[in-house]
Amino acid sequence: MLAMPAPPEIEPVEALLDDARTYPRARPRWQRAQRWTISFARSFGYAFAGIVQLIRLQRNAQVHLFVTIVICAASWAWGLSRIEWLILVLTIVLVLAMEAINTAVEAVVDLASPEYHPLAKLAKDVAAGGVLLVALGAVVIALLLYGGRLLDLAQGLAG
Repeated sequence: MLAMPAPPEIEPVEALLDDARTYPRARPRWQRAQRWTISFARSFGYAFAGIVQLIRLQRNAQVHLFVTIVICAASWAWGLSRIEWLILVLTIVLVLAMEAINTAVEAVVDLASPEYHPLAKLAKDVAAGGVLLVALGAVVIALLLYGGRLLDLAQGLAG
């Protein structure tokens, strides 16, 4: 018959509770709030750095940003309604966020699998396909928002 090893020593529950009660109070409340605030501010700094890296390094994100600027200028000139602006801003944010997710997926896949692997290709292709779906949806939304205005403009130019 096999000998069973002795179970590990278990700390009494009271000792664990004492640690849990004293640990959060190890620092005064203002120091905990200060630490939380600094940590919160740093997380925004990291997020903004990610946005800067996205726009600086990703050609597609640069294209999306250029199109965003052109579309926003045209929207301002045409006097979009509040609802139309809401739809436009949500669409822009969705496209740029999807581009950021695609970039993150590609970076992680490249880190995890530097050499070719079919699953790595699948992950990258699906992420890029997600960007394409959102971009095509943005084109449809743009046609719905601007189609009538563009037709009016074309008719005005045609005479």
